[in-house]
Amino acid sequence: MAVVMKSLSGCLFLLMISLLMVGVVFANATDDDLSIRVVETEMLQNMNMSSMEARAKKSEYLNEKAVQNPEEVVSMVEMYDFYL
Repeated sequence: MAVVMKSLSGCLFLLMISLLMVGVVFANATDDDLSIRVVETEMLQNMNMSSMEARAKKSEYLNEKAVQNPEEVVSMVEMYDFYL
């Protein structure tokens, strides 16, 4: 009976050690996944910022090329409509 108890205790001990090792491996894997996700998120934010900067530059360029006096354009269109 004592032999059975010792072998059962040994098996339970090995099972607990195995579960502990599996838990540690999964914990490390999730930490790596989190760090990868943080890096990916930062990259996406940087891409967003660069595209926002590009859009801002484009809008500045378009605003520079905009008509300085829009009322003059309206009057020209009205004159064009009048002659048609």
